[in-house]
Amino acid sequence: LLLWALPTERSAMAASAAMVSSLRACGRAAERRFSSQATRGLLYYQSGKVPRSIRSSGQVGTNRDLQGSDGEFFGTDPVAVEVEIKDGRGKGFTLDNNGFCLLPHAWRHVDYYDNDAVVNAYYAECEAFVSRATGASKVIAFDHNLRAKQRKQEGDRLQGGNVVQEPLIMYGVHNDYTLTSAPQRIRQLARPPSKNDTRQLPNGESLLREEELERLLRGRWLFVNVWRNITDNPVERFPLAACDAQSVARDDLVVFEIRYADRVGENYF
Repeated sequence: LLLWALPTERSAMAASAAMVSSLRACGRAAERRFSSQATRGLLYYQSGKVPRSIRSSGQVGTNRDLQGSDGEFFGTDPVAVEVEIKDGRGKGFTLDNNGFCLLPHAWRHVDYYDNDAVVNAYYAECEAFVSRATGASKVIAFDHNLRAKQRKQEGDRLQGGNVVQEPLIMYGVHNDYTLTSAPQRIRQLARPPSKNDTRQLPNGESLLREEELERLLRGRWLFVNVWRNITDNPVERFPLAACDAQSVARDDLVVFEIRYADRVGENYF
């Protein structure tokens, strides 16, 4: 299964999708050669006061409202750490080996601040893009976020959708989904959509058929976030950084809960 997302500041977007089986590594990133520059930045991690675990303790998390915004976190202790951030373009990173990759994508663009345009046109484009990149036999797009700091501060919202979100800075370095929440979310996609679900099919239909659910879960599946800049200008502030999965230690993970009105999700710090 596959998830995707879109970002920017100037304006970024995130979308979520589900894809199943027949995965192969994302090929090379762009053919162009970029200079291997590096910079330094402040990233936020959880201090040693926050207990590590790959299963939820119920002591760390936040409450998310129906507009997609999070309240104050509880149980956290974010600490700013200055780290070196390198230019990963042209380095051949892949989903299989590193957990992320960079691929070119050109298309006819929609008004990304129009929720219906994104759901009804861009979701299908992202599904096809992810299928081509991974070889997945099934891809389902089901959620997205748009991040733009200034428009968040102005209280903007997507036409017909949630409020615009800000770049996640003090939120901390994190990974979407956990050992528990990933298969749980897939099962939820085989049920009628709930209040917090972005993609709503006619007559309350589910995005996955119940009869295909177990077969798909027995195969290989994953969630993927697909990020893109949605303006003509380069992202100049709060750019997205990716962490090489090979550098992440299992005993350094912290589960935090995202408590919705009708379900509980989990991510890792």
